[in-house]
Amino acid sequence: MNKNIIFAIIACIALSSCTPFTRTQPLQDEVTIGVLVPLTGSYATHGTRIKNGFELAHDDFRANNPNTTVTILYEDVCQPKDALTSLNKLLDVDKIDILGASFCLIGFVPAIPILEQHKTIAFK
Repeated sequence: MNKNIIFAIIACIALSSCTPFTRTQPLQDEVTIGVLVPLTGSYATHGTRIKNGFELAHDDFRANNPNTTVTILYEDVCQPKDALTSLNKLLDVDKIDILGASFCLIGFVPAIPILEQHKTIAFK
């Protein structure tokens, strides 16, 4: 690639990252996050660390956004069958707004079509 083209691409990225973003909609009063993590079994150490990270982020968010209530619901799962059952419970019964994490990729991949159907945001 030409050096000028590379420079232009880098300049565009740098300028776009400097553009200030403003929130157009206020935060919801209540947000429910579902988390699929293994809290028991072989991967319990990893699941506990993920849970602790969510709790730290939750405490920080609560300190900076006192008017928004965030509820985090944890499901102790890893395998696909269990993950799908727990995800359906989180979506249909608990009415989560976001799926916050899934440590076990093997259990997360089959959940993607269900999340798309429910138009639910998920991050891993």
